[in-house]
Amino acid sequence: MPRKRIHDIRIKETTGGASFQEDFLTKKKSKLFARFDRSPKNAVETAKQPTPMLEKPTERQSDVVAKDGEARINTPKVFEIPKHRGFSLGGTGSPRRYSRSALWGVASLALLFLILSVATLFEGATIIVTPRTKTVSLDAVFAAERGLTSGVKDALPFEVMQFSLALEREVNATEMKNVERRASGKIVIVNNYNSAEQRLIRNTRFETTEGLVYRIYESVVVPGMTKVDGKLIPGSVEVTVHADLPGERYNIDKAEFTIPGFKGTPRFTTFSARTVSPIEGGWSGAVKTISEEEAAKIQAELRGALKKQLIEKAVAEKPADFVLFDGGVSIQFAPSSKNAEAGVAERTVTVREEGSLYGIIFPRESLFSYLGEKLLPQMSPEEEVEIVNIAALAFSVENKDAFNPAEDSRLTFSLKGEPEFVWKFNGEKIREALTGRSKDSLKNVMGQFSGVVKAEVLVRPFWKREFPENPKDIDVKSTLDY
Repeated sequence: MPRKRIHDIRIKETTGGASFQEDFLTKKKSKLFARFDRSPKNAVETAKQPTPMLEKPTERQSDVVAKDGEARINTPKVFEIPKHRGFSLGGTGSPRRYSRSALWGVASLALLFLILSVATLFEGATIIVTPRTKTVSLDAVFAAERGLTSGVKDALPFEVMQFSLALEREVNATEMKNVERRASGKIVIVNNYNSAEQRLIRNTRFETTEGLVYRIYESVVVPGMTKVDGKLIPGSVEVTVHADLPGERYNIDKAEFTIPGFKGTPRFTTFSARTVSPIEGGWSGAVKTISEEEAAKIQAELRGALKKQLIEKAVAEKPADFVLFDGGVSIQFAPSSKNAEAGVAERTVTVREEGSLYGIIFPRESLFSYLGEKLLPQMSPEEEVEIVNIAALAFSVENKDAFNPAEDSRLTFSLKGEPEFVWKFNGEKIREALTGRSKDSLKNVMGQFSGVVKAEVLVRPFWKREFPENPKDIDVKSTLDY
């Protein structure tokens, strides 16, 4: 049954009534009160209907026991109501209560202070630069020289990478046939004539003291003499020679050679050669082998595997600051004199393929500068450019059949495509120019760099109006990096 609100409370003074009234009124002012009524009518109703209690009350002993033996009086019972469970600081005085909004305000200020402190620790700036670009149409022929020093004006240097690999496969011999095979091996040619290079043409002959003649199948350049510590050192080069005729007679372990083509000149006695390894493989007679169809099939498989391995090796070992075009790679396969052949008593034969890769490479910076000078007449000498799609250009060697990558020092080549030139900018100079300056100075500073079209800035924390005092806290990036 809901309690009725008491609007008027009258207190009958009893012994100690003034103290009781003050205490009660104090509780009334605190909005903490106990319900009671002294009227007989209400007392009867109260007796009939017990009042519900939220907490067990505590009776004051002074209100129910008479002093000095006096009879009990009809003093109303007063119950202590628990104190409000509010937040308070302090000791015995009246409790200080703090509103929830005040607590949230303090917490917000602390959080804001923490955020500002952390933001200050991560102070910095990021400059995102949009470089100048230009795409041109290209279909032209250029020339390059082997061994030139990089940076020579109006000249383009090139170098040649060379790798050799071999693969073998053993198969069952299925046929007999008569063969004639020429012996071959390595010799070293020595130039003891003068300091000038000497080119020896293809099929140059080398003769032993016994009159056996061997030839080179490719032209070769023999270096001239050099002076080291005051002494003249002969120039030398290794080559492969092949017997002039087939047969076992030309298989030799060691020999000295002269060059019959120099007979009657001073070079005949000052140019010489000697074996580096045995010259072998000469044969004339019956051997075991495999059919031509099977030999061709195995050869194609081995050469395909060799080509893949050679290209992978070239890509992996190419210097990072050089450019290698797909069209600048050539692979040559050397036939073995003993390929797929064995003695009559043998049951198997070995199919062997050896390949050599020649890769024409250009210094990256020299190539970009050279093409920029040729295709961008408006570019100033102080400006630097790069070609971001250099690998997409079609490269081909002019007179490819006549060009020998192992020996020739001059290269003529063509390039086709649409190279995209991008102007370079110096990030270090940009940092130094912006250090400690106002954000509003960005436009004027970036105007000093001709290779920059646009620049955007992000300064941390966001309320900072100046760039950091330490250049290391300024990060300069290009839009091409994204």
